[in-house]
Amino acid sequence: MERSCIRIPAFIAGSGTKRRYGDGVGEKTVIGLILFPDATQLDLTAPYEVFARIPNSEIYIVSDTLDPVRTERGLQIVPNTTYDTCPTLNVLFVPGGPGQIAAQHNKKLMKFIAEYADTPDVFITSVCTGALLLGAAGLLQNKKATTHWSCMDILPYMGAIPVNTPVVEDGKIITGAGVTNGIDLALYVAEKLGSKEVAERIARQVEYPHISQHANKAHTEQLSYELLAANPYRKARLEAARETAKQLGVSIAL
Repeated sequence: MERSCIRIPAFIAGSGTKRRYGDGVGEKTVIGLILFPDATQLDLTAPYEVFARIPNSEIYIVSDTLDPVRTERGLQIVPNTTYDTCPTLNVLFVPGGPGQIAAQHNKKLMKFIAEYADTPDVFITSVCTGALLLGAAGLLQNKKATTHWSCMDILPYMGAIPVNTPVVEDGKIITGAGVTNGIDLALYVAEKLGSKEVAERIARQVEYPHISQHANKAHTEQLSYELLAANPYRKARLEAARETAKQLGVSIAL
């Protein structure tokens, strides 16, 4: 059976000339997501969706080569850079999945992760069993961390201190729990890089309640209005819907 294939371009959201952590505007923030065979697809693509919406972010999918990589359930993703050619990152992200076991023996991948241990101005992040790769690279010794619930008992083997919460920050290391917690992790990083407002806007865009539910109703409604007004597809979708209504004989009260 032929499998689907996602080709990821280097993605730049927004533009600008200045950048400092915490202002949410200015020069690009370079984010790299590691990709290895049999990674859990959602571990990678859920955070990608959030990261790509951070203002002035430049996103890279990093792997051994530029060849398509088969994820755990068969979806293939095409990297856009390699461990040898990847630019210096502001955020390094590592997914999990059953492929994590073999990835731990990929010397080039593990070296790539380990080299960021002493790199200043970088967040080293993971979700699910990606934390075990951080641990194998020696980054979790005496660090608080989380991972998939089924592997919490493995973290001490890495010298880590297990903490059973969706997101754990300890210095430059930020880890997320299993699979869908990658969204929580990425929103947490979005707030660290930009602001609470940046994270709330992204959460509202992707209709993710775990962040946006904390905003009061009036704020959420105002935010929704602003996002609708700025949506470049809204007018075209409305026009297409009106044409459909005309074809179906549906009357809409304006």
